[in-house]
Amino acid sequence: MPVSGSGLSESPDIPEPSWMPLQEVTARLAGAHTREQVEDVVAQAASHLPAAPQVTVLRREGLRFRVAASSRDATATAALWTVPSPQGASPLTDAVRDRRPRVYGHREALLAEYPQIETQTGEAVAAACAVVPVLLGSRVLGALILEYDQPHAFAVTELSFLYALASQAALTIDRLHLLRQAHTHEQQRDEATRRNQALEAFAVMSRDLASETDRYVLVRRAQEIMLSLLTPGYALYWEQAPDRWQLRSQVGDIGNPELQRLVDEHGLPLDAPALDSTWRTGVPNYQDDYAQGADTPAEMIRHVNAATAFQVRMYGQRIGMLAIGLFDQRVWTPMDKVLLETSVTSLGLALERAEQTRHVQERTAGLDAFVAFTEAVGSESDARRLAHLATHVLQAHLEDVRVAYYERQHDMWCAAVWSGNIRPDEAAQLQRGVPMDAPTFAEAVHSRVAVFSDGGTAGHGHPRAADPPGAAAVCPIFIDGDPQAILTVGRVEGVTWTERQRAIVRAVGQSLGLALERAAQARALTAQRDALDRQTQELVAANEELEAFAYSASHDLRTPVRHVMGFADLARIALANGDTEKVLRNLGIVQQGARRMEQLIDGMLMLSRAGRQDFRPHWVPLAPLIAQAQQDAQLEFPAQPIALHGPPPVAVWGDPTLIQQVLTNLISNAVKYSTLQAVSEVVVQVREEPAEWVITVRDNGVGFDPRYAARLFGIFQRLHPQGAYPGIGAGLATVRRIVVKHGGRVFADSADGQGATFGFTLAKPAR
Repeated sequence: MPVSGSGLSESPDIPEPSWMPLQEVTARLAGAHTREQVEDVVAQAASHLPAAPQVTVLRREGLRFRVAASSRDATATAALWTVPSPQGASPLTDAVRDRRPRVYGHREALLAEYPQIETQTGEAVAAACAVVPVLLGSRVLGALILEYDQPHAFAVTELSFLYALASQAALTIDRLHLLRQAHTHEQQRDEATRRNQALEAFAVMSRDLASETDRYVLVRRAQEIMLSLLTPGYALYWEQAPDRWQLRSQVGDIGNPELQRLVDEHGLPLDAPALDSTWRTGVPNYQDDYAQGADTPAEMIRHVNAATAFQVRMYGQRIGMLAIGLFDQRVWTPMDKVLLETSVTSLGLALERAEQTRHVQERTAGLDAFVAFTEAVGSESDARRLAHLATHVLQAHLEDVRVAYYERQHDMWCAAVWSGNIRPDEAAQLQRGVPMDAPTFAEAVHSRVAVFSDGGTAGHGHPRAADPPGAAAVCPIFIDGDPQAILTVGRVEGVTWTERQRAIVRAVGQSLGLALERAAQARALTAQRDALDRQTQELVAANEELEAFAYSASHDLRTPVRHVMGFADLARIALANGDTEKVLRNLGIVQQGARRMEQLIDGMLMLSRAGRQDFRPHWVPLAPLIAQAQQDAQLEFPAQPIALHGPPPVAVWGDPTLIQQVLTNLISNAVKYSTLQAVSEVVVQVREEPAEWVITVRDNGVGFDPRYAARLFGIFQRLHPQGAYPGIGAGLATVRRIVVKHGGRVFADSADGQGATFGFTLAKPAR
């Protein structure tokens, strides 16, 4: 037997127990006829345990316990066990929760586990104590409390006896309950016969309305059945409005046109006596002699002689009042009460079933819409394409709806996608936008859930047709916690949203939000991947450039330095010899070497600036950049005619300043290496691929050996003699650095004497 607490004796048993034998306890319990007698037997039996503990038997009533029996005066310590702890933890509550006894051989053990118990209850704990729950299956019937004047070591046999005592008590209490049930069986059978009359009537109603989900249709059917069991009269069903009782369903003529007009237009005050007491207490109000004039003017109601009213409940919650008025004299009999109350109970069950059916239909409709949208979406990541798909799904699942998808632009919601049944003039109005504080839009964003407007309340920023506005729904779409879009659905026909329609709108709106959030995350991941790729490519290029720089520092830069130093020495010698001609010739070579070194340094600085330059991409038309590059090339080679053939107008994504450098370098190179031709023929072409643009510059120049194409884009790399064509070999390295920054690549192709083609790619932006 599992036990919690501290105080078990090391000895497993006590050889000769001095307490009341269990057989005697069983016999006394068998003779008990009331629960009180059972509790007294238990208290006396437990008090005979060693050390004569004070025994208190607690009975559970609802969520609380009260003292039911005690071997001595339990008043002094009752609060210790029956007063609830503010923190909800006490030896009693924990024993009940764990379904096992808790024992404490000394008060310090109890206080160590519950240090606030004396402060919270205002009572001192005993020197030792035990708490044994009285259980019947999973039900808690009460508990035994044993308190000792001295510390006590609990033997296993003691605890076994207490466990058996609690079990016997629970079984005896259950037996008494069954006996009482058997005693009243005859009366219940008569009552059941009477109730069956109403149940049979409601069985017919349930069969006839098995697929009905409208609350008021079911209420009306119940009113008809109840009136069929009574003398002539009428039945009214009321629901509470904020300031009055509002009539929702009526069966039978109320018998006075003025009274009818009064209840239709004004209802009843919330404190109307005929309804108020039953609404508050739940107890039906039967009036054999109707209190005329208590709720309505007496002169309007003199023809009513008997009345009654019932609470209508669903899932345990009150939802309305059903009142019956009879024109004949009637004394409400037990039979009447059974039939009517059973009818009201059956109505509540029918309403619950209808509510469950509606929920199933809503979930099914929402699930169907969700599945349809999910199947249509696939791997789509374009936001507006997703909005188009949502529009199609809504139109397929709802009749005659007009859908618009808005995106946030500064302080306006502007339509970006709309259904085909919205006229062009209306679409233009939607594109102009709706203020962020438009009532329905603002309410939806604030509440973070779809807002549904019925009838004439629709239309705050929603597309409106020439016809009167019907019902509208506004679904906010949040991405990373921020409102990014609004999906609206409008219906011209019908002024009320059904639960099925609401479920479909919510499902599609939520699905669209999830798809958009997934697409945004995919775009972010793609952007991060592309940025990482660019950084990797830049790092590779930088490493290659560092290697080239190291080579240049040891070779390209050192060569002109050696020339300067060597010919400066020769010039000094020639000067000492008075050979002016040699001095001048040597100084000229010194100047050439200095200019060469200056060019190399400028080339490295140009490449370095290209790597450090800020990157600010946006949409850029290529035509102006190509025209500027042609002008730059013409200024560089003023004597060379240039015939440039550009592509059709196209815009690309990139930094215009950097792309200008690329085009100027490539077109200038094309002119430079075609100066032996009468006219430099330069062709610029752009080919659009799914993920990038491919831009090429082709010339009619000398070309190059394609075996060495990979060397061209390295710093200071040249495939032609220095004297044949000007330059130091830094331009193509700069091109490569800029293109890599854009996430692209460079390439070149040629054949000796047949011109060359240089190209690069620009990645498309993630959507």
